[in-house]
Amino acid sequence: MREKIQDGSQVKMHFSLMLEDQTVIDTNFDKEPVCFFIGDGNLLPGFENALIGMQTNQEETFEIEPQEAFGQHNNQNVQTLELSSFDDNIEVGSVYSFQNGDGELPGVIIEINESTVQVDFNHPLAGKIILFKVKILAIENEDKNISDQLKEFEKKFNKFNQVSNIKKPIKNARKLLKKNYDKKSEALELIMESKLIYEKEIFWRLK
Repeated sequence: MREKIQDGSQVKMHFSLMLEDQTVIDTNFDKEPVCFFIGDGNLLPGFENALIGMQTNQEETFEIEPQEAFGQHNNQNVQTLELSSFDDNIEVGSVYSFQNGDGELPGVIIEINESTVQVDFNHPLAGKIILFKVKILAIENEDKNISDQLKEFEKKFNKFNQVSNIKKPIKNARKLLKKNYDKKSEALELIMESKLIYEKEIFWRLK
């Protein structure tokens, strides 16, 4: 049975982001595919949720509503600033960066008057339905048997929180699987290492 995308899956895919009129915002169909983990923050939740359940070689186009994409347009994010604050080359459609605490906030010039300028600080795609086209090239899911063993020993290790050398191999096993699912045999060795440490700890505590 083919793998399906689920929480934590490693996914390799091509994608396109388009407006409703088919205007392409971004695409990598003519480039190298992207590779990421579901839940790692590379995609907004609305886009990730659309991928759940998809299989290798499947190709779909999803309509992502504004609230699930880049948010609704908020009129409170449109502000009026003094024209004197800008250079002489200002024009409608220009993007400026403004200091916002420790960082910078981009804003789009939407209107220029005699002494004031209206700046829109909403995301440029706010309020828009996004067409999300994807082709899934590869999916890797964590080995369930290994995952179950990890959970089993983690529960046991809670009894010995002060013994750091017990938890370390389990932590390394999880890192290994997250980085490369082909390292299952190495992960199992780490699990066995943890098991031996655990059994020795039980032995000395029962003496």
